[in-house]
Amino acid sequence: MKCVLAVAIVGLACPAADAQDTARDFEVPDVRTAEINGTTLTYVEKGGGSPLLLVHGAFADLRYWRVVLDALAESHRVVAYSRRDFYPNPLDDVPSSNRYADRDDLAALIEKLRIAPVHLVGHSGGGHVSLALAAARPDLVSTVTTIEGGFLDTGVDDEALTALASFGPVIRKALDEFEAGNLEAGTRTFLEYALGSDSYRRWPEASKKIALQNARAFGRRPEAGLSCADVAAIRAPTLLLIGTETPPQNRAMMRGVQSCVRGIETVEVEGASHNVHLDNPAAFSRAVLDFVGRY
Repeated sequence: MKCVLAVAIVGLACPAADAQDTARDFEVPDVRTAEINGTTLTYVEKGGGSPLLLVHGAFADLRYWRVVLDALAESHRVVAYSRRDFYPNPLDDVPSSNRYADRDDLAALIEKLRIAPVHLVGHSGGGHVSLALAAARPDLVSTVTTIEGGFLDTGVDDEALTALASFGPVIRKALDEFEAGNLEAGTRTFLEYALGSDSYRRWPEASKKIALQNARAFGRRPEAGLSCADVAAIRAPTLLLIGTETPPQNRAMMRGVQSCVRGIETVEVEGASHNVHLDNPAAFSRAVLDFVGRY
């Protein structure tokens, strides 16, 4: 199903936070901003060594990495940023119509910070963006780690396509709930499908806060299409992380990534669902550092 995630929504107005508010939330004093492709991206840096850049998924922002930031920064210069329209960045006045906006923003940020080639680590939609960049700009990428990310819409088997298509009704329901003013209901609808039933109720309040603050970005621009042929062109060493407890539709989609990315390595993280780095941060950090340490 071509671009099943290409949805659009307007009117989710939410004031942007001051960067220093995010610094307090994130418990890192040096939150910074960069003007990229006509928008503002907020980011933090920590550590030293070869650069490693963290790319978050939906209903998330740079704070989503705080539980693993210290471990990764022991041996790397780690950059975590908030993607276009995500907290605390300002919303674009007009939603971008560029389906590759996130990929292009990521490329421009890497170039602005002069950190190429970089180890990319992306979660879910951020993994999708990371694979798209590795395919289009191999000069910027040293390795790619995708955490259950990469939603291939052509060139994969029927099971992977069916799993991708199953998100369509969930997205439409979430959008309907948002348009009706039911922000928390829409957020719960999407996340419990991606993470597993009853997961939202069991989340800590801090995680719910982050998710709700980022609901404003949901569907503001079309998702970049990504095919089996696109990711087959990736030459950077690639790691796929999958949670042993992830919902079956996520696993089915990741089988498409496994079949298309040449030489991809897979690590299953025990006891984790879709949010691998939050559910088992120690195992996640070990897997990433072991992998990038070889390159």
